[in-house]
Amino acid sequence: METLRLALLGGGAAAAATTLGTLPVLFARTLPARVQDACLGFGAGVMLAASAFSLVLPALEAFRPDLVMVSAGFDAHRSDPLASLNFEAEDFAWATTELVRAAGRLCGGRLVSALEGGYDLAALRECTAAHLAALLDG
Repeated sequence: METLRLALLGGGAAAAATTLGTLPVLFARTLPARVQDACLGFGAGVMLAASAFSLVLPALEAFRPDLVMVSAGFDAHRSDPLASLNFEAEDFAWATTELVRAAGRLCGGRLVSALEGGYDLAALRECTAAHLAALLDG
């Protein structure tokens, strides 16, 4: 029961962080596009690292899953038309590597990944290759 409480607490913290993280984005929409890109591009990498280390990975450790399931979407890539997060393929590879390591520690390496998004075909190809390489290299 304590594990479930910790997992719910971690999920709640992640939801709150995401909600708070959207406030600057709403303000940024009033800025010129070049300023938006500069601000969001800088914040994206920081947000990825902060969420992975302070929310997702500790929540996984607390929950101790039997299997890690990854929804591998790449629409946060800088070339994708849907998001302005400016991630690079290396960012997705890093995140995948961290999840593979967590799966190795927590559930005997059991990890399933499903491709679910990315709308710039060149970026999708690059990110998928980086993701698969990170899965295989573990």
